[in-house]
Amino acid sequence: MVAGITESNDRARNRVQGVKRALAGRGLCFANGHYDEWPYEIGEGRKAASYLLAAATPPTAIVCGNDILALGVLFECLAHDVKVPQEISITGFDGLDLAGQVEPPLTTVHVPSFEMGRRSAEYLIARLNDKPAVDKTKLESNLIIRGTTAPPPAA
Repeated sequence: MVAGITESNDRARNRVQGVKRALAGRGLCFANGHYDEWPYEIGEGRKAASYLLAAATPPTAIVCGNDILALGVLFECLAHDVKVPQEISITGFDGLDLAGQVEPPLTTVHVPSFEMGRRSAEYLIARLNDKPAVDKTKLESNLIIRGTTAPPPAA
C-alpha cells in the first residue's frame, strides 16, 4: 500500500485501517516493506512505485490511499514497461475525474465529495442560524473498476 501521510489526517488513517482489515479478513497482511506513507504528490507516488518495484519480491497489486499517489504509481510502472494490469494492479481512492482519463483508466473508489460539501454547508448554515442540524451523515462511496485491475498473474 502506498498511503498518504496519516499523522493528523483521519481520512488517510481510516483508509489504511480499512485496507488492513480487508486483508486480515482474508488471512493476509502487508509483506515486509510493502507499506509506506508518502506526501500527496504524483512525484511521490512515482518514488513509492520505484521503491516497491525494486523489491526482491515486487507486489502484484498496489492499493493507494488516494488517486494522486495512484497516478504517480501508474506513471512509474508505465515508464518501466511494467504492464498494468497484466503484471500489477493499481487502485486509487477519491474518484478524481483525471483517474478516468489516463491510459489505462485508473480503478478508484469514488467519494461523493460534492454531496459532502453540500451537506457540510447546510450544517454550518443551520448552526449559524441556531437551527437543528444533523451531526453525522453517512454517505456511500463506490468502487469504479477500470483498466488498472485484473486477477494476479499466474505463479
